[in-house]
Amino acid sequence: MPRISRTSALTAVLAFLLIAGGLVLLSDGPDAVPAPGADLAGQRAQAAAVEGIERQLHDAGAPLSRTYAQPPVRRQLAPGVWSLATIPRLDLSAPVHGGTDAEALAQGLGHWRNGVGPGQRGNFVLVGHRVTETEPFKDFPALRPGDVVRVRTSNAT
Repeated sequence: MPRISRTSALTAVLAFLLIAGGLVLLSDGPDAVPAPGADLAGQRAQAAAVEGIERQLHDAGAPLSRTYAQPPVRRQLAPGVWSLATIPRLDLSAPVHGGTDAEALAQGLGHWRNGVGPGQRGNFVLVGHRVTETEPFKDFPALRPGDVVRVRTSNAT
């Protein structure tokens, strides 16, 4: 029977331990429950913000539409939030922040500043993440032509 050298035996044991350790790290175990991450906390914060904005819009009696004869005066609905976007097919209500920088998108949707405002002619551009932060557009592929996308401000929809 051939003898195994001490170096070979140590190498085999080390390889076994590294492989076993890697498998343990890759599997959380059968009873492991994932801890809430930043996305879940962000989604909860966004839901609370939406609830407050909807209450404020309702209490203020914001019109559901406006004519172009009305002055385009509007007020912030929350810090940095000028409107609320609602997309029924996606079961989405999300605050719309001015701008498309990382800070705005970390809190929900952003509005491209070079686009038009709600109620104006032209393209109103909404920007949001699908797989990070609060994931407002995670179901975006489900949208179909003709789906309703409603953007409501303090003075227009």
